[in-house]
Amino acid sequence: KLTVLTGLNSSGKSSVIQALRILAKAARKETSFLLPGHGTVEEIRNKNTKEDISLTITDKDNNEFSVTLSGSNSKTTETGNFLFPEITYISAHRYGPQTSIPIYSDISDRSRIGENGENVLQCIELYRDNPLDERLRHETSEGYTLGFNVRGWLNVISPGTEFNWHLDNMSDSSYSTFDGHRA
Repeated sequence: KLTVLTGLNSSGKSSVIQALRILAKAARKETSFLLPGHGTVEEIRNKNTKEDISLTITDKDNNEFSVTLSGSNSKTTETGNFLFPEITYISAHRYGPQTSIPIYSDISDRSRIGENGENVLQCIELYRDNPLDERLRHETSEGYTLGFNVRGWLNVISPGTEFNWHLDNMSDSSYSTFDGHRA
């Protein structure tokens, strides 16, 4: 079960992803369905129409979830028992090497990776002892859990390097080390 979205520059790949992200925000009942940094409804609407923006997703059982964006308000509608899938979006503009990476203090967000890669080390900590599907395991990993396999896969990029992570809950931050040195 894999979907690959490919195409030339300016062919609409990002627009599809943005539409899915708007639907996900609406399904989570967030205050605003718009994406930060992408503009108002008037700015994202096709310049050749004055109609509201309507996005709909349908599951395999023909249950639907829709969001309508208009200049003054937005609304959602749902038919059947639509279960919106969890979407994790990590931007191409994610954090590069940092001395520290923010973590989320809200318990409901601790298992989510932010779009810039924030909270990634807390997610590794949270799931480090969880078994990983054998198709994702590195062949020379020391074990079958996420923690062992993160280290195994990072050794492909930097052979012989020891990777560790550390959380500082008092400052809502984390940092990783490579051979005992921070990035």
